[in-house]
Amino acid sequence: MKKYFWVGLGILFLLTAVVGFRTLRFTPQVTAHEAIPKIPLNETELAERLAGAVRIPTRSFYEKEKKNPEPFRALHAFLRRNFPHVFKSLKVENFGEFSLLLEWKGKNPSLKPLLMLAHQDVVPISPGTEEKWEHPPFSGLLADGYVWGRGTLDDKASLMAILESVEKKITGGFQPERTVFFAFGDDEELGGGNGAKKIGAELQKRKIEFETVLDEGGLVSVGQLEDISAPIATVGIAEKGYVSVELTARERGGHSSLPPKKTTIGRVAAAILKLQGHEFPARIEGPSRLMLEALGPEMRLKNRVALANLWLFGPLVENQLSQAAAGNATIRTTTAPTIFQAGDKENVLPAVARAVVNFRTMPGENTETVVKHVRDVIQDPDMELKSSTHGEPSGVSSTRNAGFLRLEQVIHEVYPGTLVTPSLTLASTDSKHYSMLAQSTLRFVPIKFGTSDMARFHGTNERVSIAEYADLVRFYMRYLEVASAL
Repeated sequence: MKKYFWVGLGILFLLTAVVGFRTLRFTPQVTAHEAIPKIPLNETELAERLAGAVRIPTRSFYEKEKKNPEPFRALHAFLRRNFPHVFKSLKVENFGEFSLLLEWKGKNPSLKPLLMLAHQDVVPISPGTEEKWEHPPFSGLLADGYVWGRGTLDDKASLMAILESVEKKITGGFQPERTVFFAFGDDEELGGGNGAKKIGAELQKRKIEFETVLDEGGLVSVGQLEDISAPIATVGIAEKGYVSVELTARERGGHSSLPPKKTTIGRVAAAILKLQGHEFPARIEGPSRLMLEALGPEMRLKNRVALANLWLFGPLVENQLSQAAAGNATIRTTTAPTIFQAGDKENVLPAVARAVVNFRTMPGENTETVVKHVRDVIQDPDMELKSSTHGEPSGVSSTRNAGFLRLEQVIHEVYPGTLVTPSLTLASTDSKHYSMLAQSTLRFVPIKFGTSDMARFHGTNERVSIAEYADLVRFYMRYLEVASAL
């Protein structure tokens, strides 16, 4: 018995030593780049031009409503009026209906080009929420230090800031070393099938390979983590896939006074409950692990110990992350029932019930594994399953190549004191249609957001700070210098 005591004590001592050693080596990142002087800009003029774009309601609607082409024509005219040097100096091509590809020739054609993305379309206003907006959603009003309106965050701020930066660089006599392409899709909110997909296919046909693709995705988080007061720039080095599975149950139906043991609604409801009760397993790996390893050294001791020793405390960290929606989404393929349709009369059993479950898939999963998971979990061989996808999970870009390192440099220069971490982009972006053409695909727009701001994305009271928008223009101006260099 004494022997086992000493063996156990020895193991405990060794374990403590390993944990302590790994924690001591888990040190904060060192910023290698100094802040650059702030480029003088007329922030009010910038904001007014963004507001002008916001007032043009370039909405993307789903199946029930046909796209209105007039706002997109108006937006194109607006862009040409406000950025004359861009549309005069760059080669401009149209794809699909209103998607644009612009090419800015570089000095050195032997260098792999750069591709920067943004999209012109915005999501509609949810019916019944119009009165909840502090200012009308397409007013483009400048008030309280903000530009208000649909698209200020997603994604007209990026679109306009990129064009502002190119216009200013051209008028300042700048020409990039490497060629820079700009792709502005018109249907990103619908999956990009008519815009970005067609542009990507054409670029692939032309055998163009990019050094880096930069799209929307990560943001600058402020006050999201209790342990960290510094702003956190989350650069998406991969994005989740998008799979929807439609479940359909069929029975004879009949009068509600004589219900059978199995009903269509009961079967579909049972399937939904099983799927929500049997989620995909959590996995701390890839971009999510890299993010935790980047942020861990900045945290208080107990969290630093856990994140420095995921080999030991991984299950505890997984459990903690699973408690919050945002944390849960970073470590597993998520399950979200989004549509349930059945019945139209209270005393009639519906012969058909239908539900749709949306899965956002982690790298390593795909449509096939999702459908298998659904079938295995619901255990209803007669349930009809139909899957659709807006894209499988992307590949994972390196954090050690030139693309990531240059972006990190610009963030540190324009936003001093900001922590930079790789991350997994949870939503789908147009970048999925170009990633096969690039060594590095990154997803980041340096707009700051706090806890209360997340609901503004695709939600009510979307807005962007006038000062932050000006910094976004400064960011792209500097990014063009750094990323297009040798």
